[in-house]
Amino acid sequence: MLSDPASKLAAFARLSRQLDARRRSGTARGDEQAVATGLAGVDEALGGGLPRGALTELVFAAPSSGGQLVLLHLLQAARRLHRFLGFVDGADGFDPQTIEPAGLLHHLLWVRCAGAAAALQATDLIARDSNFALLALDLRGCAARELRRTPSTVWYRLQRVLEPTSTALVVLTPQRLVPAARARLMFTRPLPLTCLTMEQDAIGEQLAPAVERVRAGAGWETTTAAATSPTIAYSQGHGDEALESDTRIVAEETDGYAAIAAVG
Repeated sequence: MLSDPASKLAAFARLSRQLDARRRSGTARGDEQAVATGLAGVDEALGGGLPRGALTELVFAAPSSGGQLVLLHLLQAARRLHRFLGFVDGADGFDPQTIEPAGLLHHLLWVRCAGAAAALQATDLIARDSNFALLALDLRGCAARELRRTPSTVWYRLQRVLEPTSTALVVLTPQRLVPAARARLMFTRPLPLTCLTMEQDAIGEQLAPAVERVRAGAGWETTTAAATSPTIAYSQGHGDEALESDTRIVAEETDGYAAIAAVG
């Protein structure tokens, strides 16, 4: 882990340059309206895939209901697009050793957080960077009380940040949480034990989420952002105004993937 502030800033700037170079050399199709996950049940429910420029909420109301499988397919989707998956880990519960093949980790930027507030601040930052075709905010494992206290204005502001971009943001939650979500799918059944002996594609066929909400197009109601809503400072020359926050970014260069810790 890098210790002094100058090294942290240099590492973060180096990661940003690498991401931008990879984006410019990629062949991603930014004109497509949705990003296919490769999971038939999810893509069909969403009308083709995750909508760009919008939030999609996936509610995993039951344990072992497919959250890790969804993350794996998001990484595969990022690889197909020759882009990166920005993964904000709200409870710091992700284990990269569970990802196979390991080469998928080359398409991962993992942001490790110690709670929902820091995770939302980090997501606000990353959503302003065009290097990412896909963002995933994982709030499973975060304290239920903290999740309930998240102001709705936070989600509407995040939606407004996404609208002019081609980025698809997926929010993985343990309960209904995102009022600004264009689509919400419910995963209410644990995967059967027989999945332990199945191939990955066969397990994916077991996912059959219930569609609770799918909105076509934009047309969002306007909400005034409260001053107490979490935001993050971002001064990397992207033209966005600086937003006040106590969150600090600690960058670490790791073999195979980039890991960043958001420290409140």
